[in-house]
Amino acid sequence: MGGFSSDSDRPDFLLGGVARDLGTVVIAKEGDTRRDFDLRADCPGRIEVRVQVMGGSAGGLDVSLRPVGVRHGPGLRGRTDDGGVARMILFPGLYTIVVQSRSEIWMRQVLPDARIDSNGDTSRMAHIEVFEGTLAIFDGATGEPLSGQDVLISQRGPAGVAAGQTITDGAGRLRLRRPAGAFELSPVFARAPGEPYRREPRVTIEWGPSGPVPNEVRFPAE
Repeated sequence: MGGFSSDSDRPDFLLGGVARDLGTVVIAKEGDTRRDFDLRADCPGRIEVRVQVMGGSAGGLDVSLRPVGVRHGPGLRGRTDDGGVARMILFPGLYTIVVQSRSEIWMRQVLPDARIDSNGDTSRMAHIEVFEGTLAIFDGATGEPLSGQDVLISQRGPAGVAAGQTITDGAGRLRLRRPAGAFELSPVFARAPGEPYRREPRVTIEWGPSGPVPNEVRFPAE
């Protein structure tokens, strides 16, 4: 295979990608059939993805690769090691790369597309920044802190909409870690069985290095 040496026995390598259609072969009854295929152009290549969060190596993050233009079907997923590196082997082609944390859905980045060449080596680097901050939630009617209040937080990005639900502490505060950008917040209230859903008003905040702006949000009373 052109001198290709597989590293699939290493725990930080995953062999995958997209299957190749080599054509058809007619098998004669009780006969021998031979057909030769030139696989040099389809010899797998290698990619190394390095991930840093706030300047430090980030282990345990998912690294997903999918052929450009393909939204469904088989893809390839690896995970960064303790040094923040994921190495994978896959067939030649142009791939979309997404880095994401399973536990923190906001820790997500779409990298520039990577072209994998036959028996070639490619690398990508992800720098993810997240910032801590405290957000206070108040009742818009009484001005009192909304303690134990469920809050839906959503953000629209290149990879789609990320949304998650959290709950305020006893003082009506949320201590969060988020990337820079705009977020929408809305209160979530329990509904009785059969009760129709009602759309709650949304509040937009900006998250940056200093945390949320504004750092106080008021929701209308239930």
